Parts: sequence; C-alpha cells; structure tokens
Amino acid sequence: PHAAAVTACVLFQALVDRRPAPADRPLVPAADERVAACVWLAAKLEEAPRPARSVVSVFERLRQRRASACKPVPLDYSTVEYDRLRAALVRTERMLLDEFGFMVEVEHPHKLVLSIAQLLGFRAGADSGLMQCAWSLANDALRTRLCVAAPATVVAVAAIALAARTVGVSLPSEAQGAPWWEAFQCSRDQMLGAMRTIQAVYDSPPVAYDLVEEQLRRQEEAANAREHAQHRHHEQQQQQQAAEEARARAQAIARRASAPTAPASRPAPAGTGAAAKA
Repeated sequence: PHAAAVTACVLFQALVDRRPAPADRPLVPAADERVAACVWLAAKLEEAPRPARSVVSVFERLRQRRASACKPVPLDYSTVEYDRLRAALVRTERMLLDEFGFMVEVEHPHKLVLSIAQLLGFRAGADSGLMQCAWSLANDALRTRLCVAAPATVVAVAAIALAARTVGVSLPSEAQGAPWWEAFQCSRDQMLGAMRTIQAVYDSPPVAYDLVEEQLRRQEEAANAREHAQHRHHEQQQQQQAAEEARARAQAIARRASAPTAPASRPAPAGTGAAAKA
C-alpha cells in the first residue's frame, strides 16, 4: 500500500539523518538490510504486515537483478542463505526500534493535502489537476529531509502552494484577510523554505544510482575495515595484558625459587628426652 511505502521512506530518511552511532555499538547493517527492515516495519505500522520470507525474497531478487543481467533465481527457503537473510532482517528491525526508542509513529502529509485543499474550496472533480499535482509534490518531498525536518502540515501547505503556482490556480492572498497558511500552524518562512526544498528536487540533475550504490559500498567497506581494526586493536591489548600477567607470574615464581630457605630442624633421636630418662 501507498501508506506503507511512505512510512518506509520516512523511517529510512530518519535513520540516515540521525547522528553516527558510537564506536562501541555493532556495525551498522548494509543499505539493503536497512531498507528491507524499514519496509517490513512500515508494513506492520500501517496494519498491512507481510511475512519475512516475502520481504527477503523481493530484496534478494532486486539484488540479483542489480548484480547480473541474467534471470534471477528464486530463493530456496530451506537453505542456509535464506536463514541468514531472515536473521539479518529481524536483527536490523530490532536495531531500528532501538535506534528510534520504539517511537515510530509517522504522520503523512498526503491526507492533509486533500483536507487542506477541500478547506480552501477545491473539489476533487473540478480541481483534480491541482490535487494530483500537490499529491505528487508530497511524494517527491520524501526524497528530501522535509519528511523528518518539518511537520507534515508544513509539507502539505508547501505542496499545495507550489501546485497552485504550477497549474496556475489562484489561492487566497494576504490582501483578502489573514494568510491562509497560518490557519494550519504554518508560517510564511516555513512554507517558502519547504517550497524551495521541493523545487530543488526538480532543479537538480538526475541521480546516478550506480554511483550512489558504489559510494554506499565503499562506505560499508570502510566501516568494516574500521571495525576490523578496532577488533584487532582490542585483541592486541588483551594479548599484551595476558603477556604482562604471565611475565609477572614467572618473575614471582623465579623470586620464590631463588630466595634462601631456613634449614629445617632435625628431629630428636629416639630414646632421648624426658621419656628416656624415666
């Protein structure tokens, strides 16, 4: 469903937008695993759950299509590879919930676009062009940080204002009374800033997804190398500490062995002493 796709986009954008994880946390999963976990979690949040095997199969098919031009091979659910992919999906979903503190409620601007347009006097039949354009702009806003940096109301207001400018429809002006955007808890600066952000999507050159995937691959390789170096440094520290402890024990044993010992007292011969005199 569309709602699940929108929620997945917001979750992934929020995950990318967060600060880097501390060094003591486990390595961040690969981009494909994060996207799959966002889709799986979003389907649950929008009450349209999908089984794990469906999500794993779809993303494995996409991976095969990107990696080779040959026909994708269906994933066998009885193999170790499927068990590994499913375990990675479950593990990444838990990481997402932990990262967000289980606060994963998402508000969509799309419903607000239709509601605000109707409150402004537009109707679905006569003004379908404006509503469709605003809906498409709200979709494209998911490609920016607006979905996590601005309230859904601001995104909806900016989408309607930009759609009206695109299709040539007049909106209530400030001269006719209070600005219409203020009725939806949106300031003029917020609306104009969101409009510029959405417009920048169309003004920017097309995204070279091959380069993006290559950059993500390099980032993952660099992260793996850093984690491997941290593990090696930790192991070297443990080995050095163990060697120092062994050296200290050996030195203690050597000191005890070289220390002079007091002569042992010889036992009295039999038949001596008070008992013998008696």
